[in-house]
Amino acid sequence: MTTKTLKLCLLSLCLLVNLSIFTANKAQAQQLSPQQFITDIREGRLSTDSAAQVLSNSGISDAQEVVDNLTRISDIETAGDLLGEFLQGNISEQILQELSENINLGEIEDLLSIERIMQNLGVTTDIDQLLQSMNLGEITDFVENITGLLGGPEAIRQLATQAGAQAIAGILNDVAPGIVQALGGEQAVADAINAAAGGSGTTSSGGSTPPGDDGGHNCCQCQRPIQINHQRIRAHVTNEFNAYRFWFVNDMFKQNVLPAWQLMANQLTAAAMQQVAAVGMFFDAKHQLETQRLFQILTAEAHKDYHPSEGVCTFGTNMRSLASSERKSDLTHRALASRGMQRQLSGAEGISASGLQSDKESRIKSFIEYHCDPADNGNGFDRFCEGTTSTPERRNKDVNYTQTIENALTLDLDLSDTSTTPDEIDVMALTTNLMAHDTLPVIAERLLADGNNTPTAVANNYLDLRSIAAKRSVAQNSIHAIIALKANGETGSRPYLYRIMEDLGVRRSELQSLIGNEPSYFAQMEILTKHIYQNPEFYADLYDKPANVERKGAVLQAIGLMQDRDTFDSLIRSEAALATLLETLLQKEHRRVSAKLIDVDSDGVER
Repeated sequence: MTTKTLKLCLLSLCLLVNLSIFTANKAQAQQLSPQQFITDIREGRLSTDSAAQVLSNSGISDAQEVVDNLTRISDIETAGDLLGEFLQGNISEQILQELSENINLGEIEDLLSIERIMQNLGVTTDIDQLLQSMNLGEITDFVENITGLLGGPEAIRQLATQAGAQAIAGILNDVAPGIVQALGGEQAVADAINAAAGGSGTTSSGGSTPPGDDGGHNCCQCQRPIQINHQRIRAHVTNEFNAYRFWFVNDMFKQNVLPAWQLMANQLTAAAMQQVAAVGMFFDAKHQLETQRLFQILTAEAHKDYHPSEGVCTFGTNMRSLASSERKSDLTHRALASRGMQRQLSGAEGISASGLQSDKESRIKSFIEYHCDPADNGNGFDRFCEGTTSTPERRNKDVNYTQTIENALTLDLDLSDTSTTPDEIDVMALTTNLMAHDTLPVIAERLLADGNNTPTAVANNYLDLRSIAAKRSVAQNSIHAIIALKANGETGSRPYLYRIMEDLGVRRSELQSLIGNEPSYFAQMEILTKHIYQNPEFYADLYDKPANVERKGAVLQAIGLMQDRDTFDSLIRSEAALATLLETLLQKEHRRVSAKLIDVDSDGVER
C-alpha cells in the first residue's frame, strides 16, 4: 500500500509539472469549451463535422484535429486516463489544458497507468529540470499545490499508509533517486510530504506529532483495521451473494420455477397437440364432407342425366316401326312401277294383255262395279251403272286424286299379300286414268321381224313407242312414290300414335280411318314432324333436365335429317320429270336438226 501511495504522489507531481508547462503557452491559445462539445458529441446532439465548423467559426486553427481529439476523449472520466492519452500523443496540449481544469486529480486510481506514466523518460526529464530550479520552500509549496489538486489533506491521508512520510520518501528514493537528490535528499522529501499532509515536524527521529493526532495514532495505524473490515465486508457480501445464487438456482429455480415451467411446457404442448388434432379432425371432416357432397352431386347428376324423360320416350316409342314401314313403302313403290309398266307394254298377265281394247274394257267394268255414280252425266247413268256395288264413299275415287290419295294418311295398300282391298282397287283405277290412258298398240309379230328373225322397219317405230313408255314411267314414278309412302306400314307404334292424336283431341273412333290400322311411313312422319309439336305438353316437357333437353334436340335433329332425306328424294323425282319434259319439248327441234344433218356431206357442204 506504501508503494501505491508513493506512486500516486509522483503522478500528481508529474501532472503538475506538465500543467505548469502548458500554462506558459495558455495566453497564446484559444479559449475552448471542451466539456460542452464532449457532452454534445457523446449525446448525439452535435456531429463531428458540425463541431469542426463551430470551432472554425470561433477562430481556432486546425479545428478538425481538435474535434477528432474531443471525439477520442469523449469517454474519459478520470485524470489518469486523461494523462495517459496525452503522454501517448492522442490529446493535444490545448485540449489537456482545458480538461485539466475540470478533472480532479485525486480521482486517479489506475496504478498500472501511474506506473507506466512514471516510467516515461520525458516525464522524468521534465521533473528533473523543474526541481533543479527549486529550493526546499518552493518544493513545500509545490507539494502543497499537489495536495490541493489531489483534493486536500484528507485525500492525502487516505492515500497514505502506516509507513508514514519517511517510508514514502524512501520508496521514492528507490524508484527515482535522481528526483530525490534534486529535491534535497530523502529527508527533505519526507518533510515536504509530511507538511503537505498537514504535519508540523519531521519524521527522521520520531518527529513531531501531526496536528489532529490523538496521542500516537495516525492514519497509517488505522489503515489495517479498515482493510480488515473491508475484507470482512467484502467476504460477507460475497458469501451472501453466493448463498443467494445457490438458493436462487438450486432451491427456487430448480425446485420450484423449473418444474413449474416444465409442467407448463408439457401442458401447453399437450394442449397444442390436442388443438392440432382437433384442427386436423376438422380438416378431415371437411374433406370427408366435401368428398361425400361431391359423390352425392355426381350421383344426383347421374340420376338426372341418365333418367330419360317421358318426352324423350315419346319419340323413341313412336319411331320403333319407322324403318320397317319405310322398307315396305319401297317395296310397294317398285310393285306399282312394275304394274304400270306391264300395263303400258300389254303384259300377258295384265288388263291390257290383248291391247288397248282389253285395257279399256277392264277399266269400264271396274268403273261400273266400284266407282259409278248414277248422278253423273246429268243423271244419265241409270242404265250404265245398273248392277253397281259402289258406295257413296267410293264413288268417283277412280278420278278423284284428293279423295283417293291426298287426304288419307294411310292407304290400305299391301301388295305383298294375295288379298285385294278397296284402296288397292281405287288406287289402280286412279293411276290408269291419270297415266297412259291409251296404252301402246300391239304390233303383230310378223311385222316386227321376218322369217329369219331379222327386225324390220316397223321395229324402229316400236322403239319410238317404248320411248313414250319410258317417259310415261318417269311421270308415273312421282305418283307411285306418293302412294308407296302412304301404303300400309308396321303396327309397332300404332297405339302410341293413337295416343298422340287423342291428346290433340281427335276422337278414337276416327283414328283408324285417319291413321289406319297399320300406320304408313307417311303417317308416322306426319305425326313425328308435325302433330307431336301441336301438343302444349311438348313445350312444358322442355322445362326438364339439361341432358334430356339435349337428347330431345338430338332426336329432333335426327327427325329433321330423315325429313330432309325424303325431301331430297322428292327433288330427285322432280328433277327426273323436268328433264323428261325438256327432252320431250326439244324432240321436234332435235328431229329437224337431225334431218338437216343427213343432207350435209363430210365436208360440211349441203347437198
